[in-house]
Amino acid sequence: MTSPPPKSKVSRTAAIVFAVLFWVPLTVLLAFYLFVGDRTVTGEFLTIWPPLLWVFALVPLSLPLLALGRRRHFAVCLAGILLFLAMTEEWRSLLRWGGRARRERFENLRASPGGGGDGIALRVISWNVSGADRREILRILEVHKPDVCFLQETPDGNASIQDADLIGHWRGFHWLDAGDCGVLSRYPIRPFPSGRIGPWSDPQILVMELPDGREALLVNVRLMLPALWANPLSPEGRRRLVESHRERINQFAGLRDLIAEKKMPLVILAGDFNTPARARSLRPLRAGLRDAWRICGRGWGRTVTADFPVSRIDQCWVSGTIECIHGEVFHESLSDHRLLMADLIFRR
Repeated sequence: MTSPPPKSKVSRTAAIVFAVLFWVPLTVLLAFYLFVGDRTVTGEFLTIWPPLLWVFALVPLSLPLLALGRRRHFAVCLAGILLFLAMTEEWRSLLRWGGRARRERFENLRASPGGGGDGIALRVISWNVSGADRREILRILEVHKPDVCFLQETPDGNASIQDADLIGHWRGFHWLDAGDCGVLSRYPIRPFPSGRIGPWSDPQILVMELPDGREALLVNVRLMLPALWANPLSPEGRRRLVESHRERINQFAGLRDLIAEKKMPLVILAGDFNTPARARSLRPLRAGLRDAWRICGRGWGRTVTADFPVSRIDQCWVSGTIECIHGEVFHESLSDHRLLMADLIFRR
């Protein structure tokens, strides 16, 4: 009868096994986030989830190393997780400081009737209100004193915002509801022809008249979710996954083309993208627009869910001539989305 191997050898072998079980998925995840993204069905399934959520799966894979007394190996695994987060998450907004002079300039411009010599200052808000009561929506928004509000999942029919609701801060504002989306603007707005870009509602497209005579294109969207509910083990589920993936990817190119055909230099695109801001599928938008949060956002910019924000799916994109001054996200209990605010200057 053979004797069992020494305990140290068993421990060493087990440590190797658990290290492999940790580093293989970590390496695969990092490769998908950095090089594949959501451009493939598999990539979409892996990278549509915020990297922070994968930590909850990766940490337990490293715990057996600690139980085996392999503290150095465990520490290396934790360092790997930190490296993974550093390379996949957005941290720049947490490190921004200063900017006081820029914000003072914004406030001075905003206080000038019709803007100042530098341009027009606008405070823009994008918020998925989850069908909440319109009076509560207006009450919360009024605290932030916005000039333009892009709202998604707005209450419908008689529950929608009425002219009689536009009092106090909202006196003189203009409200246009497109069903799923609605825009509330200090300056006159009028509908502009939209078009189909995906299976969900068409973007709400408006033209806003600025006090200096210029016009800006406002595009309000609530884009489709990934089909993560489909069962990949069944032929029908796989077919639906592939079809839904193609539709979701194509909607961003369609949105880019829809905006480009309007041929307007001043553009604000905002809304619920239902896709993380760093996803590769958003690349078509970067041809003519910039992600305002990446330029001027401060703090933790994730917007979903409101109580546990791990993904930045509520976004504001602007054309190149619009200056981004400050961005911030606020937790409001009315919705399962956090509220996104961006201070912008339309330079002359």
